[in-house]
Formats: sequence, C-alpha cells, structure tokens
Amino acid sequence: QTGAAARHDGAPAGAFHVSGQVLTEQGQPAPHIEVIATLTHLFEPPEASAPPDVEGLEWSTLTDAAGAFRLVGLFDGEYSVRTRESHAYPGSASSTIRAGADDVKLVVVQQRTIWIDGYVADPQGQPLGDVWVSPGHAAEPVTASDAGGGFSFLLTVRSDRVEVLTLR
Repeated sequence: QTGAAARHDGAPAGAFHVSGQVLTEQGQPAPHIEVIATLTHLFEPPEASAPPDVEGLEWSTLTDAAGAFRLVGLFDGEYSVRTRESHAYPGSASSTIRAGADDVKLVVVQQRTIWIDGYVADPQGQPLGDVWVSPGHAAEPVTASDAGGGFSFLLTVRSDRVEVLTLR
C-alpha cells in the first residue's frame, strides 16, 4: 500500500495516476521520501474537470517502506516527477513522464561524512609539512599536512568513494 497523493491546492482531480519506486544508488528501497509531480503540459482536449491554468500544479506523496509511490488524481498530460531534497539525500532525482506510467524509477544518492587521513612524503619517503590537501582538483584546500607529513579531515560526499586528493 503506497501513500495517497494530495493536490497542493485542493482543486478537482483527474482520472490518471503515476506510480513507481525510489531507490538508493545501491538499488535498495528509499522509504519516506517525498515524491512530487508537477504538470508541465496538459494534453488536448483538456478534461472537463481540469481547472483553467492547470499547468504547474503539483501532487505529492511519500514512499512506503519498499520505496514505492503512487500519485493519483492526475490529468492526462506530461509531468516532471522528482524527489524532495533531504539531509540524507541532498540531491533531487527527477524524470519526465506521461500520466499513466506505472514503472517510474527514481534513484537518490545518499550523503555521507567520511574521515580521511593520510601522509605526505617526498619520493625518498621523507615527510613533507605544510602541504595543502584538498578533496579534488577544483576544490579549495581543507587542511595542511603537519610537520610529520600527516593530515586528516572530515569530508561530506555523495557517493561511496573519493577519486582524487590534490596536494598543493
């Protein structure tokens, strides 16, 4: 059983629906994620129950324990379906679909904080102090190595790995 969708403005509802699932990047269900459908294009002829200026209206629901969602009361049209950003999932997953779709898959990327520590040395293995360390080529330095070459810092990431550390 998925959560019931609600129109944000309480206006009359249409006869269409959209359903699917929100998953993590590891393919696991993402429960309790808000899913929002925004009508971007109403197909012709408009339904008799459709109010004027219907484009831009939103419907929303929460995913269930299995990450499933079902948005009901939609009009025949094209929708932008997205997840709402949260602390655990700071990015929004989105897709453009037609009303009536039953297999929408949205993948959210979880944010993690990881501890990174290391050692900076010259080619002969001697420690190098005062070397700035940053989590990528374009990133601002976050710390400098100490006199013994050691460094450590916390880094918030949106995937399972950090691919590049830059030394300056």
